[in-house]
Amino acid sequence: MDFWLEPDDTALNCRIRIENTSAGTVPMYWWSNIAVPEWSGGRIAVPAAEAYTQKGSYIYKTPVPLEDGTDITNYNVIPAAVDYFFNVPEAAPKYIAAVDANGTGLLQLSSARLRGRKLFSWGHTQASARWQAYLTERAGDYVEIQAGLAKTQYGCIPMPPHTAWEWLEQYSAVQIPPDVCRLPHDSFISAVTGEVNARMLADDPTARLRESREMALRPAEPVLTGSGYGALESARRSSDDDRPLPKHLRFPQTDPRLEPWTDWLKGGTFPEAEPEEAPAVFLFGEHYQQRLLSLQPDVLSNNWMAQYQLGLLWYARADYERAEACLARSLSVSPTGWAHHALACVFLQRSDRQRAREHILAGLSFHSDDFCFLRETFVILSRAGFWADIRALWETLSPVRRKDGRIRFIYLMALAETGEAEMAFDLLTQGDGFVPDDVREGEDALSELYIRLYRQINQKEPASLPRAFDFRMQSV
Repeated sequence: MDFWLEPDDTALNCRIRIENTSAGTVPMYWWSNIAVPEWSGGRIAVPAAEAYTQKGSYIYKTPVPLEDGTDITNYNVIPAAVDYFFNVPEAAPKYIAAVDANGTGLLQLSSARLRGRKLFSWGHTQASARWQAYLTERAGDYVEIQAGLAKTQYGCIPMPPHTAWEWLEQYSAVQIPPDVCRLPHDSFISAVTGEVNARMLADDPTARLRESREMALRPAEPVLTGSGYGALESARRSSDDDRPLPKHLRFPQTDPRLEPWTDWLKGGTFPEAEPEEAPAVFLFGEHYQQRLLSLQPDVLSNNWMAQYQLGLLWYARADYERAEACLARSLSVSPTGWAHHALACVFLQRSDRQRAREHILAGLSFHSDDFCFLRETFVILSRAGFWADIRALWETLSPVRRKDGRIRFIYLMALAETGEAEMAFDLLTQGDGFVPDDVREGEDALSELYIRLYRQINQKEPASLPRAFDFRMQSV
C-alpha cells in the first residue's frame, strides 16, 4: 500500500496491491471505510439508480434516492441503522461524495476495480445517538461512506491463485456550488458526476495506476512490522519447494519467539516449549498440518506442543473427535492450561457442558494469575451455563479484577440467572449505569439484560429503555 499527497496537499492518493501468493483460490473481502460528519442538510452523491439493503434476513434492491418515501441520500432523515450498497453501473465513474448543505465535503474516487460503494447510517433513534457517543466520545454524529471490491458486503469474491489485484483510490476535498446542492436528485448527481469526470480527464486514476506499477514492486523501508507469520510461511515454502513468495514481498522475522519455528520449517528440529509459557504460534492450514503429521512418531507422540498444535488444527476443521484425542494426548505428555482450554472449547462444540466446565477450571488452576485466561474462563462458564461457578469465582477476585467490564457483565448475568435480579439491577443502574468497555457493534446483550431484570422485578415490560443501556441496532 503506497500513499502520496498532491503538491497542493488537497488530495491523498492511495495505491493498493493485494496478492494471493498461495496455490489455491481465496475469498477476498476489502472495503475502505471513511467516517464523515453528519452535516445538517448534507447529501450523498453516488452514480447509482438502485441499492442493495437488508431488513431482518431479507436482502433486496431499493430505488435511489427513495425507499418507502425516505430519501436515503439525505442521511439526516434515515430512521434506523442501515447499510445501502449502491449498484454503480460498470460504465459509470467509481466515486462517492459526502457534502454539507453548502456543497463542501469529501470525495472518494478510484480506478475501476474498486467498484462497490456504500453508505452506512446509524439512523436517528435513541440507540443511534448512544452508539455514536459510545464510539466517538465528543467527535459528534457521523456516517460512513465506503468503497469495496465487491458490490456488497454480503459475501466475498474469489481471488485466483498466484494473482495480484491493484487499484488507485483518491481522497480529496470537494466543493459543489450551493445552488447545485439544492437541485433535485437526478440533476444533482448529474452535476457531481460531471465534476468527477472532468477531474478524471485531467488526472486519470487508471493511468496513474499504470504509471506507478514499478513503485509498487520496489522494496520500501518498513513502517510497521507484522506478526512474523509471513517469515514462517516463507521458510515453509523454501523447505517444501513450494512456489516462493515474490521478491518484492519481504517478511523479516521480527519476533525472537518465532525463530525456533522458522528453523524447524527450514529443516531443523521441532521446537521445545515450556508448558507454563503461552504458545508462541498457532499453526493454521493443511500445509502445517501435514508438516506436523510427518514428524517422527516418537517426536509427534511425546511432544505436548506438537499434539496441542495438531489438536487445534483438527478443531479448525471441525473434526472434534480427532481434536479431543490430540489434546488429551498433549495433557498426558505434559499437563498445561492451554490444552485444558482447547478441550473446553471442543466440549462446548460437542454440547458436553460438564466436561467443558471441568477443563476450563482445570486450566485456570495453571494460570490463576493470567488475566486473559481468567476472562476466558468467565466466558466459557457463561456459554456452558454454570452460573453458580461464576458467582463463586467472582468472590475470589481482587477489586482490580472486578473492574474488568466483561467479567463484571458476566457476573451480573450470573446474578440474574440465580435469583438475584434486584442485586443485579442495582449494580447495573448505579451511578450513570454500568456499561462494559468492549461492547461490540450489533451486541444487544446489555439492552437485553436490562429488560430481563426489569421484567423479573416488576413483572411487566419497561415503558422505555434508559439511554445508557440502549445499544439496540434495531430500536423499537
